[in-house]
Amino acid sequence: MDVERWLAPLVGAIAISSAFLLVGVYAWGGSLPEEYTASVVAQVPGDPAAVFAQIADPTARATWAPGVARIGRVDDDALGRPVWRELDRTDDRFEFTVVADTFPTFVTTTAKPEEIGVAATWTWTVAPGPAGTEISLREDGTISNPLFRGFWGLRYGPYQQIEEDLRAMSKHLGGSGQLLRD
Repeated sequence: MDVERWLAPLVGAIAISSAFLLVGVYAWGGSLPEEYTASVVAQVPGDPAAVFAQIADPTARATWAPGVARIGRVDDDALGRPVWRELDRTDDRFEFTVVADTFPTFVTTTAKPEEIGVAATWTWTVAPGPAGTEISLREDGTISNPLFRGFWGLRYGPYQQIEEDLRAMSKHLGGSGQLLRD
């Protein structure tokens, strides 16, 4: 049969290509540093205290954060800090712990990094700016798995999520959504 003559080599070529792709992504991920830091800044109208109140209210994330459908407090961690769970529109969950929420800084961290293979901390800082308030968002993270680090580096990179979040917060607060990198 003609189909058998070309189907087996095609399947073999796809399998070999997939294996080379995985090895390549793993090797590239291994060349990337495990730890990373990224930060962005935006200017928004309004008083720093009012802006901080919006940032430091985890329940408000569902009104401005892209992809967050619902959010709620689920527990306290071993240190007594509140743990929050956000769900996207497909009910995929992400849990974070509020580490600090004292004006002018709001800090959250991955609640269960062992479940997702990533540990990260997000630091929001507000300060008076020339046109109201300057918001700075910094992400400090660690991705120990080279394969996951490689896929993350190819697909997202260190700035994708914090830029998306800060743009959305800026627009929510009446800003332009335009960002500056630190």
